[in-house]
Formats: sequence, structure tokens, C-alpha cells
Amino acid sequence: MKMKTSPNDVSNQEIMQVLNKLTAADNDIKQELNRLNEKMDTKFSSLDQKIDGVHMETMEAIHELSSQTDSRFMLVENRLTRVEARMVTKDYLDDKLADQYSKIIEHTDKRIENALS
Repeated sequence: MKMKTSPNDVSNQEIMQVLNKLTAADNDIKQELNRLNEKMDTKFSSLDQKIDGVHMETMEAIHELSSQTDSRFMLVENRLTRVEARMVTKDYLDDKLADQYSKIIEHTDKRIENALS
């Protein structure tokens, strides 16, 4: 026998109806969350692929640039090596100037000697 003693009393059947509605709402929420999760996974996968593509393009561009830079530096290094091989050193110039100075002094001395004799 089910008797309500006051208007605020709730029967077991009413409680079960509310629980069933809450369970259904909970299931709907779980389904919606799963759907949103799948959409987010799809979008993130797409974004990952785009980022990987851009990353690869960037790495290829950096590699190309570094290869070009390396080859240009090799050309400059080769030219510098040739210039250094042909270049006259300060010591060499000092020796040559000293030789020229002594030749000029000898020549001047001879001219003075000839002029006095």
C-alpha cells in the first residue's frame, strides 16, 4: 500500500522516473562528448599533418640555404688561399727595402767618390 502522508512525499516510481531521465540525459551527454572528442581528434590530426608539412618544408629550405652557404664559403676560402699564396709579407718587403737602401747608399758613395776624384 502506497500512501502519501504529505504533498512533499515522493513515491519510488517518481524517483525511478527521475533517475531514468537523468540516466538518459547522462547517456546523451556522454555521446555528445564522444562526438566532440572525435571531431577534436580529427582536427588535431589535420593540424599535426599541416605542422609536419611546414616543418619539413622549413627543414628542406634550411638545408638548401646551408648547402649554398657552405659552397659560397668554400669559394671564398679557395680565393683567400690563392691570395695568401701570392701575397707579399712584411718581412719580405722589409728585406727588399733594406737591400734597395744599401744599393742606393753604395751607388751614392760611388758617385761621391767619383765626383771627388
